[in-house]
Amino acid sequence: MSGAEAPILQCSGIVKSFGGVRALRGVDFAIRRGGIHGLVGENGAGKSTLTRIIAGIHRQDEGSIRLDGEELRLADANDALDRRIVTIHQDINLIPSLSVTDNILLNNELTKGGLLRRKDGRKRVADLLAKYHLDVSPDALVQTLPNDARKMIQIIKAVNRDARILIMDEPTSSLNQTEVRVVLDMIRSLAEQGVGIVFISHYMSEIFQVCDDITVLRDGQNAAHLPRETTTLDVVVGAMLGSEAAAAKATGSHARREIADEPLFEVAGLSAPGKLRDVGFTLRKGEVLGVTGLTGSGASDLAKAIFGSTDIRRDGGRFRLEGREVRLDNPHQSLSHRIALLTSDRLREGVLPDFSLIDNMTLPILDRFSKGTGFLDEKQRREVTEAGIRRLNVRTSGPNATIRQLSGGNQQKVLMARWLETGPKVLILDEPTIGIDLGAKAEIKAIIRDLTAQGVGVILVTTEIDEIVDMCDRVLILYRGALIREYAGTDINREAVLAASISGS
Repeated sequence: MSGAEAPILQCSGIVKSFGGVRALRGVDFAIRRGGIHGLVGENGAGKSTLTRIIAGIHRQDEGSIRLDGEELRLADANDALDRRIVTIHQDINLIPSLSVTDNILLNNELTKGGLLRRKDGRKRVADLLAKYHLDVSPDALVQTLPNDARKMIQIIKAVNRDARILIMDEPTSSLNQTEVRVVLDMIRSLAEQGVGIVFISHYMSEIFQVCDDITVLRDGQNAAHLPRETTTLDVVVGAMLGSEAAAAKATGSHARREIADEPLFEVAGLSAPGKLRDVGFTLRKGEVLGVTGLTGSGASDLAKAIFGSTDIRRDGGRFRLEGREVRLDNPHQSLSHRIALLTSDRLREGVLPDFSLIDNMTLPILDRFSKGTGFLDEKQRREVTEAGIRRLNVRTSGPNATIRQLSGGNQQKVLMARWLETGPKVLILDEPTIGIDLGAKAEIKAIIRDLTAQGVGVILVTTEIDEIVDMCDRVLILYRGALIREYAGTDINREAVLAASISGS
């Protein structure tokens, strides 16, 4: 957009703190009518905080926001909606059991005399669907529709509020390339109609396809404001990372180990509809193999697909362990081959919150304590749990304490101990340090190093680039379900990993 045109919305010197931690430090940001403004930065850069302030969810501590030149003070998110500032969140938040019409009109229904005008509402939705070339019935249940249709319905729902400013948080995450093109075309169409759009994405190819301007945030501050036509990917990545990137590129983060060229576990042709596309790799004995990518890249899906988790439907894939082909159709088979998975969501898929450490730590190995009698040897279960507590330095009042009483880091160590008791040859760790403090992170990293020294192969799935650089002997980059790049040894650095993750090449 032309710099001469006055912005619809202007943020100046925005400061915001949470519990004494400054999330934003004097950020400036502008949105122009009909402009698409890309907002990029690493996790924790301040993107979400800034857009939540614009959307009325948070209030800034310092700084001003002006709408059409007048100071804007939002009471809450509903106040923002009344000003036609609409946010489309990353996760699809439609109600699956309702129709397309009911979802689009929810909380914005057409009424007359207090009564719903259902016929008029359906016609309005049909007109919107036709306008944006979405070939679905207004009466279709959302749960029957593919991802791209749901994403576009979410966008149409925002458009139905006659948005002047539309904040889009990762609108293409979890979509395939065809679906992405449809959504990007829709975004361009909205901009042509004069809607000012904030486009948040880690996918730089999309930023460069649709945005007029790019603002880079780093550590809660403006790192760069760049006209898209005159900038490059290298410039954007450099602004995201800062001056330390050059040193990281030259040296990496730690001395790389020599790993014996002895295949331990091989994956070939692993596919899952809408999630993974023909992924293959080899893990060596004693190796930490990193797997990373952006939201929707398929990294966590890869971990679950290998383990045979029931929520991933594979339609291809072959596995070899120590040179012998094995079937990994379900978690029981995987564990029988000594392949274990620590999932990323410890609350929903890991801990039994109201059960003891004994119950949590010995869950997958109960057969060991029954010896065919049908009764558990409680003395032996306690001894195994106490040994696990000592081995991983779990801070607890004792093995009978409920796991709910423990900190996040100590809960994670209990789950790690659980899988170590299975004697894994291959240990898959999905975001093992998420939501835990620095001390616990250091301890878990030390445990991983101890395991690899014993010949265990570790697949480390993480979105934390510093963890990849610090821990991994090799790293695989996934992009929309496909393996696009591999780095090894001193070639592993923050700049290279980030650039491949966001560019898809």
